[in-house]
Amino acid sequence: MRPYFSVIFTLCILLVTTGCISEFDFLHEKKENGFLVVSGVISNSTENRRITVSRFNDLDTSSTPVSVTGSVFKNDQLEAELIADSIGVLSFPQSFKLEEGAAYHVEMTTADNQVFKSNPEIIQPLWKADSMSIEVERRVVGTNAGGGPRYEWFVDVFTHIRIPVSGEVQKLLRTQMDEAWAVKEVQNPRDPFNDIVRTCYPTKDITENPSLVLNTGNFVPGETIKVKTGSHIVDQTFLHKHYFNVYLHSLGREAFEYFSSAQRLIDIEGNFFDEIPAPLSGNVYNTDSEGEKIYGYVEFSQADTIRLGVEYRDVGRSILNYCEQYYSCTYNPPNSASSSACYCLDCHLVYGFESLYKPPYWED
Repeated sequence: MRPYFSVIFTLCILLVTTGCISEFDFLHEKKENGFLVVSGVISNSTENRRITVSRFNDLDTSSTPVSVTGSVFKNDQLEAELIADSIGVLSFPQSFKLEEGAAYHVEMTTADNQVFKSNPEIIQPLWKADSMSIEVERRVVGTNAGGGPRYEWFVDVFTHIRIPVSGEVQKLLRTQMDEAWAVKEVQNPRDPFNDIVRTCYPTKDITENPSLVLNTGNFVPGETIKVKTGSHIVDQTFLHKHYFNVYLHSLGREAFEYFSSAQRLIDIEGNFFDEIPAPLSGNVYNTDSEGEKIYGYVEFSQADTIRLGVEYRDVGRSILNYCEQYYSCTYNPPNSASSSACYCLDCHLVYGFESLYKPPYWED
């Protein structure tokens, strides 16, 4: 009998770049030493260009980062040495740039001198998204105490993409989305002489939102399609400005086939908002044992960035502001970094000191 696996696959930081919130159960043949997952997304953006290398244990689904060194090659010529940020994490130097039409691959060496390579990927021409929009929808999310349906309001995010006209080359595309919002502290009633009131900018990264692949050749040439790229429950994150940032990657054929296979698995085993399962072999191989399956994918692609800032008035729903309540310090959002801190008074202790830095694209 084959064991069940629950593995969260994250790409870009881990490849994704993809998935939303839940774990993914996947059948995989047992291997004595577990299996290796190598993944990363390297685009024309200088942010989060990292490759992660981990070995997963077949018996308990735990993972161990693998110590590696690495280099990136352009048209089979050494382009740059990768930076070891930590065990199992390699990042690209800020100076590294992608060139359209060039072929890139990485080579990585482990502490025991095993060498792993990714297949070369040719950088495709950039395709730009037209615009973004939102729709606010009420959905059933469960049952209430009386056994009836329980409803919540959601902000659904859409990206509008123009399909090439007849005669233009059709495109293979993939969407990713991350988010950021503002949290504004209030004056501490227990400390009236402390007038420090901060604004924090928490984020929800691309590994927590879905990724979608599409072939523009499957649509009517010249039309503009509306693609659902994410969804967020209406909550306190919309009291002030909330940014949705979408990245539209232009893929080569091999990357498109990989993500298409992952999406089909999700459609069968879960749903669109599940994460891509790690046990899906991609474009990395062991040079000494090409029969060994390496899971994950190292993607090189250009990505167009488009952003939508949503204001409270855009949502059109009443939202309770916990920071204006007497009990504000008893409330913290789920998964907050500190359960003892109050995000209304010490948002940087809840969301981390890095949240004090306003994103460079932010417009008040």
